[in-house]
Formats: sequence, C-alpha cells, structure tokens
Amino acid sequence: FCTLLAGRGSVPAMELEGLLRTELHCNALLHVPAAGALLCGMYEHNAGENKRFGAVTMAPTAAVLDEKAWTKAAFEPVAGATHVEGVFDMRLLNPTTVAMGRTDGSVTVLSVESPSVLTPLASVKASDEMVTTAFAVGNNTLLTTHHKGAVSLVHTEGMVLKQWAAHDFDAWTGDVMPSGAVACTGGDDGKLKLWDLRQLGGSAGAADDDDDEAPTAAATTRFDCGVVSVLAHGSHGGAGGLAEHHLLVGTYDEQVALLDTRAMKRPVASASLGGGAWRIRPLAGTAAPSRGNFAVAAMHGGAIEVTVDATKDGDDIITVADDERRFHCHKDDVLVYDVAPLPDGRVASVSFYDNELCVWKPKAASDAAQDG
Repeated sequence: FCTLLAGRGSVPAMELEGLLRTELHCNALLHVPAAGALLCGMYEHNAGENKRFGAVTMAPTAAVLDEKAWTKAAFEPVAGATHVEGVFDMRLLNPTTVAMGRTDGSVTVLSVESPSVLTPLASVKASDEMVTTAFAVGNNTLLTTHHKGAVSLVHTEGMVLKQWAAHDFDAWTGDVMPSGAVACTGGDDGKLKLWDLRQLGGSAGAADDDDDEAPTAAATTRFDCGVVSVLAHGSHGGAGGLAEHHLLVGTYDEQVALLDTRAMKRPVASASLGGGAWRIRPLAGTAAPSRGNFAVAAMHGGAIEVTVDATKDGDDIITVADDERRFHCHKDDVLVYDVAPLPDGRVASVSFYDNELCVWKPKAASDAAQDG
C-alpha cells in the first residue's frame, strides 16, 4: 500500500525525515501512544459509481521514529480494513479505543491492541450521510456530525438516540467541553454551536425516546466562513494549553480563533494562517492551562505551529509561526488534511490528493544556524 520515497526538501526548523506514498488519498492521522501505533485513514470517491471507499494502515511508533525502519515499509494495511468504507476522521475515545467516522454514515469503534492489531468493538449506522467526526459524550455514547448538517447522538450498541438538523449545509466538526455537560459543533453555515448534553440525554444516560423535538443550541457564535475544526481543553490527549472555558476554532477562510464560551458574541483573538484550518492538534508537552502550542493542518497552507497564550492581550494572544515552523508545504498542489504530534518533537502530516504521509523532525540547532 505504501511506497517509500527519498526525503526531499526541508524548512529551517523542521526537516523531512521520511515520506510514504499511499495508494489512496490520505485524509486522517491518529497517534495512539498507549499502543505505540500511528494510524492513517484514507478514502476516495469514485464519481462514476458515486461510491466512496478507503483503507486503514498502521505502523509502530518506534518504527516511525527510526529513520532506518522506513526502508522496511513500516506501514502495512490493517487486516479487514482494505477497500472498505472510506475513513473521514479518527478520534481517541480512551487511551486504546478509537472511533472512526466513515463515509457511509457509520461509526466504527475499535480497540488498538498493538501496532498490528485493530479489534472491532462496535459499529453504528448513525446516518445515511457521511460521518465527519465522532467523539465520546458519555458512557458508550457518541456525538456524530454529518455531511448535510445533521448531528446524531448514538449509543455504541447500535442505537441512534436522537438526530437533528444542527447546521445548514455540512456539519464538519465537534468536541466536548471538560465538564462533560456541554458539546460544541461547527459547520459550513459559519456557526459554532454549544449543546447542553443534559437536554439531549448524552451525559446523564439514555435520551428520552418520546422527545422528537429538535434541541435548541445553548449558544451560537457566527464566523465569516465555515467552521471546520474545534478543539477543547484536554481533547485529543492534550494535557492542557487551553483554559476550560476556551475553544480553539478553525475556519475555511484561513483563520484560527480563541473563543470564550462564557461570552460568545465574538472571539477573544484570531490570526490568519495562510490556509484553511482543517484540523487542530495539541503538540506534545503542552501542559499549561492557558498557554500551549498546537499543530494545524492548514490545507494548501501546509502544516503550521500555532502558540496560544491567553494570559496576554490583543494580537499577542495567538502567534502563528513564521516559515521556519511551517512544513509540508513544498509543492503547489499540497492539501494537508491532518497532523499527528509524535514523541521527540516530531510531527506526522498527510496531504490528500498527492497521497503523501510525511514525518518531520526538528532540525539540529547547528544545522539551522548554518542555514541561517
């Protein structure tokens, strides 16, 4: 499934350690530290047959961090996960359990037992429309966002507890606040919405089967363009970096914004990235409650490091790295859709149409100084 290519190009502070060419378009990455594994999810659309299909490959983290191991084609197809429904998104539910949002409207929950074994635990048909993300909001309960704007509350035993039209057009993203009582979703309508999970039944148990009324958003912030990514405190395995009342929001119009859920009329701060902020991940070592570093998959803008410091004011709150911390942007047709922070300061990234999976490492200080 993967062909090794020679390392090519670098930027001053991050250099390309290895590059794999995958058979299908790369769309999602997930590092599972507890299992020592890096997963790559892929999907393609056959326009003639109007079908989407995909695959999952997985590699040991140790092999990804070993330059010599790249020559051994460390990434291999996962048994039973080849040419299945496309994988649009992957999220950790707990240290070794993954939720995969599928292009056929289903969510697959898997246990990552080792860097070579994925064990299916559950599969739920959440909608007829593609699942754009799925994340835990309670015991065995997930919230899913969908193509065409629906949001679903589902139980992993196979039940759709509630579904409603949450957004106009596509609903792209979502997360849950640290309290576990509030979830947020974002969509192509430019809206970031908060939902009281107690109203839905998500944090308290099963939803009320007799209640068919669509819930009302607890609060809404309108952005100038579609909301495509959102990150809450403690999400994606991050230890901190955001205060519990803050959200980091990415939009199609190349903006990343810090939003205070206590006063949602307008963002606290925002900054331009040079590409749509498709996904946001906390970088390893981010631990301070209001200060942290994040990697952003910024589509045609490559992958970018962003620093958020809510203890500062105005334009100093969000700092977008200059070119020395911008990587995977070596070609005009790059479209970076995901990033995965790895140990030792490394970052993996995937670009969609050119089927590239890259691992980047910090450039040695002596080399960077010499380049400068």
